[in-house]
Amino acid sequence: LALALLVFLLLARALVQGKSTLPAGLALGAAFLVRPEFLLMFALAFVALLADSEPRRRATRALGLLIGAAITAGPWLVVAFTWFHRILPNTGAAKAGAFLDPERAISALRESIRALLAADFVPLAMAIGVLAWMRPWRAMGDGGRRAFWALVIAWPVLLILGFVLQGVQVVSRYLVPL
Repeated sequence: LALALLVFLLLARALVQGKSTLPAGLALGAAFLVRPEFLLMFALAFVALLADSEPRRRATRALGLLIGAAITAGPWLVVAFTWFHRILPNTGAAKAGAFLDPERAISALRESIRALLAADFVPLAMAIGVLAWMRPWRAMGDGGRRAFWALVIAWPVLLILGFVLQGVQVVSRYLVPL
């Protein structure tokens, strides 16, 4: 959870303030080593950077994110491919029933909602209340701020949707990166 918060902080620094993307890339690479689901966060951050950056700075900013992630995750990816002949662990595939099976997806969605409500009802209710009170969509503004908020909103939705489409029965510890 602390690493997820660090990733969001560094992405906000890069997207909103226009600072270097290398620290965000380093944190994303480290987060990927801990939880492979952060590969989705990397993809979202990459798209947000490309959408936000000025055309002449896009390549530099995207390259900073890519180099940072490669510095931290690259050595392990080489070792994993050399030893296991795959770069991603197969734990998600082992937990999944069948990809895009509607019955398993509906069951997984129901179980995900049940796990969220059972384990995280109070923090979830507080977060929804704070978001409703703060109305962040009014403060989104243009450019980097909007890209950052889009990334923050898309991350939990796409993470749960990815689990659901794989038919993974989500338990609350899978949602720690949220």
